[in-house]
Amino acid sequence: MSNRNIFKRMIVCGYNYHAIRESLRFLNAQHGGLAVIDSESGNGNGMTLLMKEVGDIIRQSKYSFVHLHAERLLTKGSRNSDFLNKINDHHYLLIDDINYLLSKPPERTAAIFDMLTSRQHPNKRTIFTCAIAAGELKNCKNFKKLSYLYSGTIIRLASPTFDDKAIIAKAIMFNLKLKHSEKIDDIIVKSHSIRELENKLIGYQAHLNYVKSSKID
Repeated sequence: MSNRNIFKRMIVCGYNYHAIRESLRFLNAQHGGLAVIDSESGNGNGMTLLMKEVGDIIRQSKYSFVHLHAERLLTKGSRNSDFLNKINDHHYLLIDDINYLLSKPPERTAAIFDMLTSRQHPNKRTIFTCAIAAGELKNCKNFKKLSYLYSGTIIRLASPTFDDKAIIAKAIMFNLKLKHSEKIDDIIVKSHSIRELENKLIGYQAHLNYVKSSKID
């Protein structure tokens, strides 16, 4: 299962290039297993987007899959064995924010983790996103459960550099029809994640539009 179009749909930079390649390598492997998508700096740097692109590749293949957030998995699966059996039948199981389950009472998550453990099968693959900064993993509560989830392939997004953020900002600015300015550079420098960068640029555009409309009035 190979699809290089993922490079065209995502803004490829130094910080995410390795993670994209590792995702494709995992999808093309000839065996089952676990993979976790995480980030050196935690949430907001494209984990969910990368998971979505992985899901789109699987959707074009012959394999069945289900993609859901850990909160929905807990809501529907904590006391519903039929639901867990149903999603366990799929070749691919994609779960966003698996860390959501770690803070929940063991009696609510036991059946879910038993199901995940049972997926150690040559014909099954499980992919998670984990919104915990890589350096904080060992300090996380229930690290024992995390260590199981991290026993497979680790697909890690690096921390975006100024150059990475500048490349992404340029694409966002094009979509928003924003012109480069010192204010844009300041936003890039002060943004700690790609999500924050995008939100600030959208906010800046809204501010400029407001100022422009006020002058017209």
